[in-house]
Amino acid sequence: MNIPESSSPNGHKPHPTIVATATALPPHKITRDDVKYYFGRVFEVPERRVEAMMAIVDNAQVHNRHSIFPIDYTIEPRALTKTNNEYIEHAVKLGREAAEKCLERASMRPEDIDLIITVSCTGFMIPSLDAHLIKLMGFRSNVRRMPFTELGCAAGAMPLPCR
Repeated sequence: MNIPESSSPNGHKPHPTIVATATALPPHKITRDDVKYYFGRVFEVPERRVEAMMAIVDNAQVHNRHSIFPIDYTIEPRALTKTNNEYIEHAVKLGREAAEKCLERASMRPEDIDLIITVSCTGFMIPSLDAHLIKLMGFRSNVRRMPFTELGCAAGAMPLPCR
């Protein structure tokens, strides 16, 4: 966000600030029990390993996951190209929804934003999600971009400032 230098009480430039957050969730929910049920049926893994993996699923304390598609479609084999194209289509849609909610909560417009941080570990796209959002939503052409990808489930913590 743009904040004039004079708005800082000590005359220094203000620190970057997260002024709002928002979430956009896919329509389908996959429960921990679904994961456990389908895991042993989809992957050819020895029963002993399945039991060990189920212990990990239980101990992760993740009760629900969200998915673009119903679980029956999600587990069907399909070409990586198709899977990635589906990812791109839905990532842009959900990314835009989250960005619009966030801007609304912050009472801001796209041109007010100085930095866009996007995070995903689900798929791969070039240009990255932030570039799509800049074009679709009217962010400034000089907005800074910080896409985090392929960092697994911890990716969401990567862009957060440490203090």
